[in-house]
Parts: sequence; C-alpha cells; structure tokens
Amino acid sequence: MDLTPEQKRIAKKIVRTGRKRGESREKILAALATGLVESNLRNLNYGDADSQGWRQERASLYKNPTNLNASINRFYDETDQHFKGQSIGELAADVQRPAEQYRGRYAERLPDAKRLLSQVGSKGSARAFTKGGAKSRFAPPSFETTPGVDNSAARQVLLQGYLGERGEPDALLTLAAGLSQAQDVAPSTTLVPGQRAGGQGGGQTLVIGDSLGVGTAPELKRLLGGKVHADVKVGRPSDRGVKRLRRALQSGSYDRIVFDLGTNDMSAKELQQSLRRAQQLAGGVPIYAATVVGPDAERKNRVLRKSGVNLVDWAGKADGYLAGDGIHATPEGYEARARLFARAMGVKQRGAGGGKSFGINELFHDPMGWYLDEGKQVSGAIGGHGGHLHAGTYNPRDADRIGRLAQRMGLHVAENETFDHVDPVHTAGSLHYSDRAVDVSGDPAKLRKLAKKLRRRR
Repeated sequence: MDLTPEQKRIAKKIVRTGRKRGESREKILAALATGLVESNLRNLNYGDADSQGWRQERASLYKNPTNLNASINRFYDETDQHFKGQSIGELAADVQRPAEQYRGRYAERLPDAKRLLSQVGSKGSARAFTKGGAKSRFAPPSFETTPGVDNSAARQVLLQGYLGERGEPDALLTLAAGLSQAQDVAPSTTLVPGQRAGGQGGGQTLVIGDSLGVGTAPELKRLLGGKVHADVKVGRPSDRGVKRLRRALQSGSYDRIVFDLGTNDMSAKELQQSLRRAQQLAGGVPIYAATVVGPDAERKNRVLRKSGVNLVDWAGKADGYLAGDGIHATPEGYEARARLFARAMGVKQRGAGGGKSFGINELFHDPMGWYLDEGKQVSGAIGGHGGHLHAGTYNPRDADRIGRLAQRMGLHVAENETFDHVDPVHTAGSLHYSDRAVDVSGDPAKLRKLAKKLRRRR
C-alpha cells in the first residue's frame, strides 16, 4: 500500500501501542481497519457533527480525540471490554457503534488492514533468503536472538510477517529459515529453577498471565522497582500459561512467580491441573496467584485456596474495581491488584512517607539538585526546568491528583488537557501527550515544598 507520511505514522503508532500493551493480532487489525474506515488513517480535526481524530471520536464525549496516544489507548481499552470471541470486523463495529447499515465496512477493509500490518508492523527487513539462486520477494522483519534466553518474541514477529505475506513466493521457506535462527539457545550451565546464575536474577519476578496480567504487570513493575519479566497475553488459559512458564524457567532464574491465570479456563479441574504442573516446574520458587471473578469462579477459587500457592484475594477486593464486563479491571483496579500481589510478597509500598503514592515516574526541577527518572533518584539537574516543576506519572489519574494538589498550594498547573492545554513542543513520546504529566510554576518556595512532598510519596 502506498502511504503518506501521516498515514504511515498513525499506522505505526497503532501497531506499536498495541504490541506494547500486549494486545492480540486480531485487536491490532481491528484498530487498523477502524482507522482505514473512519479517516483513511488521518488525524482529522473535523468530521460528521463534532467527530475528530483517526477514529472520529465525538469531541463532546472525549476531551482529546486528536491526541493519538490517548485515542489509540482508548480504542484498545474498549476492545478489551467488547471482545467476546466475535470476528475482527464485528469487534471493530462493536467498539465504534455505527448505524446498522454501516457495520460491515470494517470487515470490508480487513484485507487492507492485514497488508498494512505486514507493511508497517516490522522494524525493518532481515537479510534476503534465496531459493535456487532466485531472491525471495518475502523478507521477514528483523529480529534479535540472545543465547540462553527465550526467543519466542522473535519467532512471533516472524510468524506475524509470514501470516501477512503468505501469498508471496517462498514465504514459507523464508519463515522456516528465519525460525531456525530464532531457536532458543541453551545456557552453558543448566539451572535448577530459582537458582541464581553468576549472581544475576536476584529479586527477579516472573509474571505469566492473561488479560488481567496485561493490566496488572506494569503496575507491579512500578511497585517492585522494575525487576519484572512479564509474559502476558489476552485470552490465555492456564494450560498455555504452564507452557510459557516451562520455557521461562528453562532460560532464566527468578525469585518468585506470579501465575495470574484461571479466568479463561473452561473448568476448575483445568485450573487445578495447571497449578499442579506449575508447582512441579517451579520447584521451591514461591508462586503467587489471585482468586478470580467470572464464570465458575466459586469452584475455581476453591481449587486455588487448596493449591498451596501464595494467594491474594482479588475476588474479595474487586467490588468497585471492575470494568463493565464484570471481569476486567478499571485502571484503579489494576493498581489495586498489583498492590495485593506486592503486599503478599512483603514488598514495602511506595508512599510510606504518609498518604497514598502519587506513582511518580519523572520529577524535574533544576533547583533541587536531583531529579527522578523512571522512578529512580539521580543527582544533578536534567536542565531546562529551572522556572517550573515537571511531574510525570504512570497514569492520568495520578497526574490529575498532583495538579489539584499544586492548585491547592496556590501554584499554576499547565501542559495537561485537564488543567490547560498541551503545546506541541515536547519530545516525541512525552507523557504530556497522554495526560500523564503536569508542569507546575509559581512561588519557588512552594515548588520546593511540592517537590519534597512528591519525592516522599512517589
């Protein structure tokens, strides 16, 4: 497909955001088909009535329809709520909710969406493979493999490339050759599960999960200081999780395992068998699991309580934290789930200095003589933040809390759509564009006081 620079940028943003969130190929295709139907992949500031943006959201309902980060994430949030096993075209229609006569448009653009995914969904082309001296037109996306680790991600990229181009000559041959390069390479020393290799792996947490894990793992990573390896996928049943656990333990060493599965199992017996296999694989490594809500929850939770794993009672705490489908969590719910796991692990909760944590990811104010980046304190000044304080968070809710605290202190809050507007002057990927950051200015003494408070409760 011939794409303009804007179309290519938006398509890549849709794909990268979906993959970063751990969304399935089907949901990414639904997003691409939606963009093709609604705007031809353009970030429009006009449309029918007050519709705007790449998916034509109503400005009267959404405050920032032309904010790509926010709008794309909203789309994927809504696919999580609406997905019930329907086709890709039906899923897109259920999210967009057009008039009945227009519901079929998304399925019509699905072939284009698949071609688009194969075109923009890779980081580049690998070296060409040949067959009988003739160069194949199909080249899989570039990938990296690492000895002694699980290279399944590389294999998944190759498979996605093949599925998008399987009509091309020699595509299957190229796929086979690429997969042979992306095989797992056994480490030089065989590790017993939980054993540390050369002093590495201490404090590491492995998360094997489904869609609940997709939402919980980033929050858990924040609470545990980043030492989290997450293998999570929407719709994953526990028996497939056991296979992923086996691969992870063959190639790495972990101090604890979060087995965040069970919701997608057809029966409590299936979950019971998976828990037994997981415990056998883990050896002496502690396993943490959570009670579930949804179909057959009572019997599944009975199995969980008798399994002997370290159990957190999500089902008992979920009231008020569930999304509209009654199974997935709200953003606050995923944070609460992560805190339940962290508490069960005996991890000291951030914000112990008094009050609830602000979930600080970035804190820049040059006069302080230090700054926070990725939640870690660094000596010195990052520069460019002498007259104001920049606070970046993991979610818009915490940025909103910080902004309101600053206003109560008599300070001015800007560069956030909730309080003012966001100027297009920030670097690409800035937290300002997703409403996860605020810039605060005003009395220098009050700014220093605010900075110290945020550091204590980060």
